Formats: sequence, C-alpha cells, structure tokens
Amino acid sequence: MALAGQMPAFTRRGRWQASRCRKPGTLTSPIARRFAWELNDRPSLDSLKACATLLVGDIDFTSFCKHVPGQENRHCLVHQSQWINSGSFVIFEIEANRFLQHLVRCLAGTMIEVAIGRMTEERFGEILDEKNSAAKVFRAPARGLCLEKVSYA
Repeated sequence: MALAGQMPAFTRRGRWQASRCRKPGTLTSPIARRFAWELNDRPSLDSLKACATLLVGDIDFTSFCKHVPGQENRHCLVHQSQWINSGSFVIFEIEANRFLQHLVRCLAGTMIEVAIGRMTEERFGEILDEKNSAAKVFRAPARGLCLEKVSYA
C-alpha cells in the first residue's frame, strides 16, 4: 500500500479467469473432475464463441453480477473473452481490468444455457444490453472457476 503522495510500486493491469466445464460422456481423471463443472448436455462451441465475442470492450455488467446496494460502477474493461475446446473440457477464458462478484460464473453459466439450446444468442445479447440487476441469468457452480493470472505494470 502506498502512503499519501507516493506512487504504488505496482499497478494491476489485468486479471485472467477461467471456468472449466467437462463435456458429458468424456473420461477424465477423478482429480480433474473435482475442478470442473460437469455438464449434462453437450454444448455448441459455435454458440459459446458467438456469445463470448459480445463481451469484449468497456461493458456494463449489471445484468451478470451480484447486486450490491450502493455499488454504482459495474463496468469492466474486457480485453479478451473466448471459449476453448480442450479434449474433455470446454474452457471459458476472460481477461479484464477487474471482475465483479459472481460475474464470471454468471457469464459462463448463461453462455452454457445458450450452447445447450435453453436460451438464444439474441436473448443473451439482450440481457447484456438491459443492464438489469434482476435479469434471469444462470450462475455456474464455483468448482470450475480459477483465477489464472494477475499482471502488474
């Protein structure tokens, strides 16, 4: 922590988080299963990627984070958002200047809802644009979420 009038030694530039989801019917080690969300339906990677492209930029994520009374700024600057097909897993990776409470879990969970056909890509975009803290989104379980990296300038 810097004292008044001093510059901090490091400034946080970005954070990377990942949410791992295990595809149904795939074999993985018992250890790997403990650190991934086990899906019951096979997701469409094209739908996941289409939703992820909507998340890049300076976005107001009011619809996708936990409502905290008095919190006025729900904007995050997202540098990268992508889904990766990695063997038995689909992995959501996101890099941003900060993350709001439950943001990555709500984004991943709602995008999976799109990818298994329970929601349309258009509806996902509408929820993002609504900026409504009471929006109906799906929160992924915490077991697949991991802070991958923090970078400093």
